[in-house]
Amino acid sequence: MAVTVCDRAKQACPICSTRLELPSKSPKAREVIHRSFEDPAQSSGSKEEQLKLFRRARDEIREWIIQTFE
Repeated sequence: MAVTVCDRAKQACPICSTRLELPSKSPKAREVIHRSFEDPAQSSGSKEEQLKLFRRARDEIREWIIQTFE
C-alpha cells in the first residue's frame, strides 16, 4: 500500500502505480490511498508564517492518519 498526501507525488511517483503487470524497476503498490493537503512548501511570507503553515499541514496529516488508520 502507498499513501500519498501530495497531488504531485500522486501523479509522478512510480510506486503509486497499481498497474502491476507493467514492467518496471520501481516497486508498485497494490493499493494507493490519496488525500490532498495544501503544500506548505508553495507558500510565501515570512519564515514565521511559513513555519505556521508547515505545522498546520503536519497537524492535518496527523489527524487524517489517526482517523483513517486507527
